[in-house]
Amino acid sequence: MSNTLLSTREECYLSIAKYIKDKLPEETLEIVLKMSPPQLIDKRINNGQEWICRKTECLYGEAQGNVEACSSTKKTYWIWLFEKVISLLAVYWNEEGKDEVRLKPKFQKWLDEKYGDWETSSETTHFNTPEFYCHIYQQYGAGTGHSIKLYPRPKIDGTLKIYYTRLPNVLVIDTDVISLEGVWYDALIDYVTYKTVGNAQDMQNLLLSLEDIKKELLTRVDDSEEFIKIEKIGGIKWRD
Repeated sequence: MSNTLLSTREECYLSIAKYIKDKLPEETLEIVLKMSPPQLIDKRINNGQEWICRKTECLYGEAQGNVEACSSTKKTYWIWLFEKVISLLAVYWNEEGKDEVRLKPKFQKWLDEKYGDWETSSETTHFNTPEFYCHIYQQYGAGTGHSIKLYPRPKIDGTLKIYYTRLPNVLVIDTDVISLEGVWYDALIDYVTYKTVGNAQDMQNLLLSLEDIKKELLTRVDDSEEFIKIEKIGGIKWRD
């Protein structure tokens, strides 16, 4: 059964109540509600799940969009990523009538040194099916998101597909479902509890626990890449 904003709020209240000693149940409830009204708890739940996702990159997503052909005056090779994206896992390009290709990540400096004025030049050598992408991590003016650049700049219209780690959806109403599960959900309850009644040591211990979880997650990914070598199993083509 999925955890909703309502059930998570209730679980947070029960966790906070454990810190209230020597009080009758009705007194404890009054203290907890006064200490953390629902609006504040909801804000901490949203802040907590975003904090956990940024620390562990535990949520995954995929998206695709159409990209128009580039020209010397149309900079469709530089594409803003939406604000939910944390890190890119893989980037694919597809043109009609051709096989989908996985783009290779490169740094801006590498592209500039190898291809010179590729971003401003009108030479046809810089316009073709993209082979590389450059991930620009810096946020843009609004304060969210980042971007990628494609090289060569796309000569014809195509579809860009990205796989990424992402931020959670913002929870607004009681029936909204929490994206986090298992140990990450438990960490969310701890985060809200410690933000309300804990101390700096509690938060430090939680951060260390999340770092251990992230290391385990990365190890599993590395192991799977070592063992999955064949391309097809049971007629299914696996994406590496």
